[in-house]
Amino acid sequence: MGRWDLLREIGQLAQHVTCRSISDDKRLYRVMCYISSTLDFELEGFVGDAFDKMTLELYADADHGGGPDDKRLTKGAVLILTGPNTWFPLMALSQKQRSTATSTPEAEIVSLFKAMKSMGIPFIMAMDF
Repeated sequence: MGRWDLLREIGQLAQHVTCRSISDDKRLYRVMCYISSTLDFELEGFVGDAFDKMTLELYADADHGGGPDDKRLTKGAVLILTGPNTWFPLMALSQKQRSTATSTPEAEIVSLFKAMKSMGIPFIMAMDF
């Protein structure tokens, strides 16, 4: 997906494909208007270092992204290749946590675990860092 700013909203709309409501239609209309008005938005990165000077940075976060009736958290992560003259985003993730966290630190740990399991470790193994 080229538009990481749309990950969460598209994911939430996809949950209601079989049981759409009027509010889902309004949300879809707002998303389409947003996309139409931001066609010139681009995700940019730059690479200006040798491979041995680059490092991977993985950022993970969890927040109460749902509404008042939605008790589950949203987790997100981004994997970035960095260096003195390098900043290149590689992957992003946005999804609901399947479990209900009893505290904020627990939610953050679950988010980090998912990011490491699905993004960090596979990328390190593939690139042989």
